[in-house]
Amino acid sequence: MDTKELIAEVAKATEEASNWAVVGWEMRWGMNQVPVNSLKEAQAKPATFVNRQEALSYWTDIEQIGAECAACGEKAKKGLETGDLQAAANAIYFAKFTEKKFNKATPTWGALSDKLHALL
Repeated sequence: MDTKELIAEVAKATEEASNWAVVGWEMRWGMNQVPVNSLKEAQAKPATFVNRQEALSYWTDIEQIGAECAACGEKAKKGLETGDLQAAANAIYFAKFTEKKFNKATPTWGALSDKLHALL
């Protein structure tokens, strides 16, 4: 894989991370396992929904984590564009570590980390 392809993949991962809370994924809350699959859905739940605060907190955290990972993606992209592979690797590592807090498999940043380390 060359640097241009990796830059394109970093840009895609950056966009994906910045939209984690918008796109969301399946999450269920409470004894009745009520689905609240994005920040928008959490915000739309009535105040009487017992797990509203937990869902809002979770999706707000995801929004913040996504923004942090997207910022790392921008740093990684800049590092790749300027030939500073170590700076890119550091930024991607931080994004991978941050993503791991809620998704152990790190599907967005894990593969990029492996690809970048193959170039180092």
